[in-house]
Amino acid sequence: MVRALGRIRDFSSPDQLSSTATAWHLGKGLVLTAGHTLTPIGDDGRKTFYSEWSGDPKKIAIDFGDPSEVPNFVGPRGYFDPMGFRAPVPGDGGPYTVKQVITAKYTADPGQDYAILQLAPPWPKASIEVGDGVEVSKGDEVLLLGFNGGIELQAKEGVILDPEGSFFGFSAESITGFSGGPVIHVKSGKAIAIHHGRVGIPNPNYNPELRGSGSPDAYPMTSMAIAHSLRRIPEISLCRRLLSSQN
Repeated sequence: MVRALGRIRDFSSPDQLSSTATAWHLGKGLVLTAGHTLTPIGDDGRKTFYSEWSGDPKKIAIDFGDPSEVPNFVGPRGYFDPMGFRAPVPGDGGPYTVKQVITAKYTADPGQDYAILQLAPPWPKASIEVGDGVEVSKGDEVLLLGFNGGIELQAKEGVILDPEGSFFGFSAESITGFSGGPVIHVKSGKAIAIHHGRVGIPNPNYNPELRGSGSPDAYPMTSMAIAHSLRRIPEISLCRRLLSSQN
């Protein structure tokens, strides 16, 4: 499973503000990640919403290699990338060439944040099984897999807090770089969602008497991780057909 996880970066942004995130291989060159990892940067320096991505696939770099084993990578636009993508040389795998962006969406209403990419062969050998048919319940254990700051692959444990809707909440810790990573349902061993980020929520354990103590319960707000459920992504059915085809 580890070798099915990679780092992704979109070099399309003219101001070079795009960050490194996580992507994962389903098999036959199909890759999933979050839509906002391919999002253009607006004039205000923030990510902008879009209904369908229109960038250049050749400017997307995906590396499934171990960051600790590879040198720094000069990106497709020719500038030095401090996040450590490997040099574009043939071998065991990176960076891979994106042949096509099958779909990519990052919208507020309805909430959508996913991208499906097709790599040019040869493809990574490792893959992660899609669990869009897995029944999930509140309290189910999950693992969030991703690259901490785009550098170190980590796994964060958690439980599902709210399984309803296109996005579900879970308790795992996450920081920059985990975006796009798979959320693994521990019992089934399958991926059930694409990590989006964190959102603020009321702290159910808030105690104003703890103000100034440094305790997490001294604050009225806390946060939880949220992920886009694979069950709510229509194009996952297309992925299944492609994976089951003979070609």
